[in-house]
Amino acid sequence: ERAAGRALTIEARIESGGITDALAADDVRWNVVELRRRLAVALIDDPQTLAAAELDNLRPRDWLQLALAPRSDPTDAVRAQPDPIEIVQASVDTLNTERLATIDAAIVLRPDRLTQPGAQALRRFADRGGLVWLVAPDADVPPTWATPLCEQFDLDWRVAVETRRVADESPPWTLRQTASPETLNLLGADWDALLRPVMVRRALELSIDAGGAGAVWLETSERLPLLAYAPVGDGAVLML
Repeated sequence: ERAAGRALTIEARIESGGITDALAADDVRWNVVELRRRLAVALIDDPQTLAAAELDNLRPRDWLQLALAPRSDPTDAVRAQPDPIEIVQASVDTLNTERLATIDAAIVLRPDRLTQPGAQALRRFADRGGLVWLVAPDADVPPTWATPLCEQFDLDWRVAVETRRVADESPPWTLRQTASPETLNLLGADWDALLRPVMVRRALELSIDAGGAGAVWLETSERLPLLAYAPVGDGAVLML
């Protein structure tokens, strides 16, 4: 059992309308699938940030935890209520294949701090069907981490070494949806309302080959990709 799941046996039978064949046994197939009632999502952050407690300011990890598990309180583990998503805290320093073995999705908040073994573990995790979500850190650091990670996941993405910024006297960029992937269809009716209040003042200069498998799901009003997707192995990689 994993993440409050259980095995479920499914039987499929071909109904022939009373017509029999020479081998009736091949008209039936069985399969065992894993039923999940909770998904385990790892928030992978810098160990110093994990150890710090800031009650006055919400950190990026706190925002994500509130979005994924709104009934839980990130500052109160005792009274936290169960959510359909189980949040697992993890450090970039100790990330490995064993740490990801019971995880469904991994959100990396400090990809610039990933070790080589950690990046390799994430690639194996994606190959096995996991979702890896790379989030550009809020720290003012150059995006030199992006190119090695794109190579690690065999992505035909290119990231400029400098971050694009809005000029001080200019209004911030707004967001717009660029595609309607099946994954996001449930949000279709709410996209305008969800994107309208989001303002962006910094973004990576990300280029995606038009003939590749990747796609841009969200971009700024300046046509800078903000959320990109690509299939990797049996899983997927997102970059925000």
